[in-house]
Amino acid sequence: MYQDLFYRSFRDSIFIEEQLLTWIFQFLLTLVSAQSKHDSVMQKKAVFMARESCGYLLLNVTCVFCYSVPLYTNHKFTNRGLKGDTSVNDYGRYRIA
Repeated sequence: MYQDLFYRSFRDSIFIEEQLLTWIFQFLLTLVSAQSKHDSVMQKKAVFMARESCGYLLLNVTCVFCYSVPLYTNHKFTNRGLKGDTSVNDYGRYRIA
């Protein structure tokens, strides 16, 4: 089943991990978070449900000290403690973080 779907999607019957990672990355670049529920709440066009409010409160109590609103970023590369995949030979921002 998956082999057929893979071939129909990529016109290739050979699975290469590097290709798959490239395709996933290309897909992720198409994701846009504009007009999210968070955006609507911040624009006072919607309200969070109870569980969403708890999550937002938790975010603001724990994360906002390092990651400022509205983008929740400190504009720095941070070491998250994950080891790099040496088989891919892609160290990303390794030297920076």
